[in-house]
Amino acid sequence: MPFRRNRTVSVPKWEKANLTGLRHLVFTTRGDEYRGEWKDNLKHGNGHYKWKNSGAIYEGTWENNKKNGFGVLSVPAKDQYLRKYVGHWKDNKFHGYGTLSYTRDEYYEGEFLDSSRHGWGKMHWANGDVYEGEWQNDKRHGRGMLDIANGQRVECHWFKDKKVGPGKHYFPLTGQLLRGYWTDDVCRSGTIEDLDWRSAPNKTPFPIPKVSKSKSKYEN
Repeated sequence: MPFRRNRTVSVPKWEKANLTGLRHLVFTTRGDEYRGEWKDNLKHGNGHYKWKNSGAIYEGTWENNKKNGFGVLSVPAKDQYLRKYVGHWKDNKFHGYGTLSYTRDEYYEGEFLDSSRHGWGKMHWANGDVYEGEWQNDKRHGRGMLDIANGQRVECHWFKDKKVGPGKHYFPLTGQLLRGYWTDDVCRSGTIEDLDWRSAPNKTPFPIPKVSKSKSKYEN
């Protein structure tokens, strides 16, 4: 009777290395580190990812190997980490509501679309200026209000980061208001009136005289 060899069934390598569930630490070929949940060899669930080259860290939710849901991106800054972005993600991009820090004194909080400021948001600049209003494709676009560090305020429409159309410019130190029309970020025409002249800290010597229309002798 001839000798019969038992047949061995080989298991594919991908099946042997199938990652599902929680893993304490997994290194990528680039040296990056990941601690968290997996599903069918894809990062899926809650996880902590650290990039070797930049030292940046992401902590949050994953879906099919991409950052999706709520997460925090931190980057090294001198002897500590700076929270670069805190908010919602979609397919590895800022998407939805979040806060993006440019420096320790300059940040934006509001809506994002494909990692761009888009929708309603508030931008704080390092010089003290603050803009709150509509954004489109990372630019001020639509209705918005700019509070200037010197106390002045501008309320108007914006088009691709420039003031356009009718608007108001408040001067609290002199208690005056400019009602004007802006073109390409410049007020081309307008009128100035006293808003709160008597209580203004740096009021002008005299109030702006009121102009009244007198009836012409040719009018009935």
